[in-house]
Amino acid sequence: MSNKISKYFSGFAAKRLSEVEIRPTTSNQHEFNGITEFKEILGTEKKTFTGKFIFLSDDEEKILEAKGFLTWYDARKKHATRTEYRLYYSTNSVIESCLPDRP
Repeated sequence: MSNKISKYFSGFAAKRLSEVEIRPTTSNQHEFNGITEFKEILGTEKKTFTGKFIFLSDDEEKILEAKGFLTWYDARKKHATRTEYRLYYSTNSVIESCLPDRP
């Protein structure tokens, strides 16, 4: 049996979340701003899919997993010269665990 992580992932991208992407009191957009690496993995066509959200921790008992819906789309699709890709996400326990404690 292969224990290679590549059997679980087709691509990988990391993004530091901004307050407007994650904090409901700052914004209600529920979207990650697209980055080049997301576009390389997801392409340029709109798509909706189920994803697995995972919060990793050094303490195995604190690892969280949740399923959620995601939509990848160009928010400026109708604009003649600009694109602005976003990844819309549904609220779930992993997203809620990312919320900072401060107001």
